[in-house]
Formats: sequence, structure tokens, C-alpha cells
Amino acid sequence: MIMTRLSRLVTSLIGTIVLGACYGNHPNQPDPKTFQSPRSTASLSVVEVNDRGNFWYANQAISAIDTVLDRAQKGNTVVVLFVHGWGHAARTRDQNLVCFSHTLESLSQRLNKPRGGVALSGGPTPSTNFSVVGIYVGWRGKSLPEGPWITSVLTRFPTFWARKGIAGKVGRGDLRAFVERLGGIYDSINYGPVRPTATTRFSLVTVGHSFGGQALFPAVASRIEDQLQADAGDAAWYALRNQPQPNPKKAFIAGLGDLVVLVNPAMEALAYERMNRLSKSLQFDSAQTPALVVFDAQNDFPRRWFFPLGRYITTAFSPGAEPHDRERDRVVLGRYSPQITHRLSLDPNPGFAADTFPRPKGSEDNPFDLESGDCGRGFVEDSGQTDQLSNAVETNPLATDVTAEWHIAGKHIAPISDTPQRYAPVIVVRSTEKHIINGHNGFFQPHFVDFLIRYVSDIQDKRFASRDERRKYVNEAKSPKSPK
Repeated sequence: MIMTRLSRLVTSLIGTIVLGACYGNHPNQPDPKTFQSPRSTASLSVVEVNDRGNFWYANQAISAIDTVLDRAQKGNTVVVLFVHGWGHAARTRDQNLVCFSHTLESLSQRLNKPRGGVALSGGPTPSTNFSVVGIYVGWRGKSLPEGPWITSVLTRFPTFWARKGIAGKVGRGDLRAFVERLGGIYDSINYGPVRPTATTRFSLVTVGHSFGGQALFPAVASRIEDQLQADAGDAAWYALRNQPQPNPKKAFIAGLGDLVVLVNPAMEALAYERMNRLSKSLQFDSAQTPALVVFDAQNDFPRRWFFPLGRYITTAFSPGAEPHDRERDRVVLGRYSPQITHRLSLDPNPGFAADTFPRPKGSEDNPFDLESGDCGRGFVEDSGQTDQLSNAVETNPLATDVTAEWHIAGKHIAPISDTPQRYAPVIVVRSTEKHIINGHNGFFQPHFVDFLIRYVSDIQDKRFASRDERRKYVNEAKSPKSPK
């Protein structure tokens, strides 16, 4: 009897391993192509990475870069790169792919909607047109089939360790070079020797969710950390030992593109601690905008329970180098209290209900036309809600602290400290209400998408209006320092 049970268990484990190794281990969009929205100026390219961290098809990446360069040569361009997380892939009907395409449309509508006022520092007129270029990075986030006959807990949790390890390989492989290439295009256009025209804009935003956040983080963290460490100078040694020294110098870091966003990232708080310490040891110039923003859902069950359990098993025999290292290694980024800087909630006075957001309808032939009940338009043109941050940026962009307290179209973001760091380059935001981010996967909800589109657009407006100051800092950082 015991041997029979044991043999069944062994057979089940072997079956799970074999099935997990085979299921979904192939590209889903083999032909490099760009989907164009029939309703807006948004386009979408798909780039897929295998379990070794290499592109399945290099032509997908080449085609995506060519699309970015083509749009940038023709006029104002906003590039948004998204790396999906656990349980998703690049299948045409994948919920993340569908919702991302809808978000691109909403962003295009937001950017191309006529707005009152004239931006400073030679900013664009309200009639300026934008092309929105989306890049969806697909990888095998689901390695076991799921269906109504078995719960996702039984099918996903056993894949935690394998998928987490693969996400790390994705971030250290071709994706890193791809993101650096996009960052290089951004830098050459915005900081290069040939200054762009007064009304030309090129923006880059990278977003990672869940294990996609872990994949994206190593691809962008080294650039941000290197810039922070360079500004800290000799004091970086003390900052990294958690002994920051007084430093009156006003620092500035360019980051990677306009902004890196991690939503419910499934990675250790320990991986972020180095960046956190370097950032908090410095004071920043008023031209600084966030280089990295982390959003965490308070009711994210998998990251609250599954992640610590998985990390506890993995790190059971790994000692910490200093106090609280083991805790930071087992607690997910966004849930480690000393690192949290902001809270995001709905305004006390209700603005608009989620059901006022129209749902897209269409066929099943194109990611832009797919119908999904789990996501919708993220921007309401006639919501009538005040965006305090947008108004402040229009009035005085250089003095506007994006990381201060703001009411943005029915949402409220505020520092949790009585003495917050001004013009902080990295912040960690806890979303306290399920109506904004509901659990681990509920981040494509209209309220959050609406907030994120507006928040990122306002950041981009400030960066554009103050780009003379940013160019000065970037060029000074590039110039060789004379010996003292």
C-alpha cells in the first residue's frame, strides 16, 4: 500500500515536471509584425523571449526597434514597453496582451486630446499629435495548463520556483540589451549633440508586472544605481553601509527613459535596498522626476503569502550579511515597510465610478480588437475631475515636485512621512483600495489605468518643459572630470 502511494506520487511528480517542461514552450507570435489600432494612433509589437533569456526570433526585436525609429523620425512618439508576469504569455487572446493594447489606445487618446494652456520652455501646442508605440515582451509565464476543473492555486504555486528563476534569466538576457537599445535611442534624441526641435518629443516608459517586474528590474537597475552611486561619490560607501553622510550637493539622475514602473513586482525587497539607500542619502535638484515607481496592492494575496513561503524554502540556509537581510530577502518589494514612501487611494469625495469607463468591442482577429470583460478604457475624456499635478506642471514645471501630495482625477497620492524626500528619484507606493488595484492581477482596472496614464503624462510634461536643465546635468555627467 505504501509503495503504491509512493509510486503514484513519483509518477505525478514526473508527469508534472514533463508537462511543465513542454507546456507553452514555444513562441506565440512567430511573425514579426506591428498591430495598428483602427481607432487611434497606437501600434503594438510583440517580442518573445525563451527560457534561456534569448529572443525566440531576433526579427521580432529588430522589427520593434525599426518601428520605434520610424515613428520617431516622423514626429512626437511615446514608447511603452510592458513585461507580463506569472501565468501569462504572448498568446493573441492573453488577457494581459488584450488589456495592454486597450491601455495604449487610452494613452493615445489622452495625449492627443486638446488641452488648455501652453507648456513652458518651448513646449508643444495643444494640437500636437503623438504616435504611441507599444512593445509587449512575452515569455513563458505559465508552464502548466489551467482550467475550471482545477484551481489556479494547485497549478500555479508549484511553478513558483521555476518561473521565478526563468524571470531572472529573461532580465539578464537579450531583454537587457533590448531595453538598453531603447534607452540609447531616448538619450540620443533628448541629450545628443543635435538638439531636437522645440516641439519634438520622444518618450520611453517601461512597465513590468509580477515576475515581469523581476525580469525588468535587472535590465534597468544597474543604470539607475550607477547614476546614483556616481552622484554620491565617496559617500556612497557609507550610504550602502546604511550610514549616510551629510551631502548638501543637489544631485540629478537621468534614469532610463522617462520612467520605469513596477506593478506588484514578485521580487525580493533586498534587491531594491541598494538603490533605496543610495537615493535616500542624496538631495535632488528640482529638475528631478521619478526614475522608478513601484506600485503595490494591499490585497495582493499571492505576494503576501506565496512569495514569503517560496522564499523561506529557498533561503532556509542562506545567512544574512547584516540585520534584517533575511527579512528583506523573504518579503516582496512593496510590502517591506521601511521602503514604502507613498499611499495611493481614491479621493474622499467620489469622482467617478468604474462602470463609467466604456468597454471596447470588436472582433477576435487583432489584439486591438479583442473584447475582454477584465479591462476597459483607462481614460474618460469628460470625467471633469481636476488633475492638480497637470495644472502645477503647466504653471511652474521646474518647481513642481512630482513626488509630493497630489489629487489626480479622483485619485489621491501622498507621501506617508511627515518629512518626505523632495524630488525623490525612486518611490514605493502602496495602493490601499481594491477599486484601484485589486489583488495581484487586477492592475488593468480603469481607476488605476486612468491614474497611471495621467501620472506618467504629467511626468513627461515636466521632463519636456525642463529638458534644458536635464541636458545640462546629463552632459556634465558625461564630460571627463579633471583631477583635483
